[in-house]
Amino acid sequence: MLRYLMQLMRYDDAIIWLQKYREAITRTCAPEGLIKGCSGARSMLDAMPPGVAILLPFNTDGSDFAPTLWKAG
Repeated sequence: MLRYLMQLMRYDDAIIWLQKYREAITRTCAPEGLIKGCSGARSMLDAMPPGVAILLPFNTDGSDFAPTLWKAG
């Protein structure tokens, strides 16, 4: 279930369950890395610049994907 929450980018929910797991199983430190990972992913999502990906007329059906930040004037 935890991996599924993380795949859905529901990091706050995953952290809650990881903390419950950490409290129940005191002999392992495995949840610590996952908690840090969820916190880091949450921070990266919050820091992402807003934007929209659009296809331009010269795009092909090949692998010519190269996103670029552009400030509209």
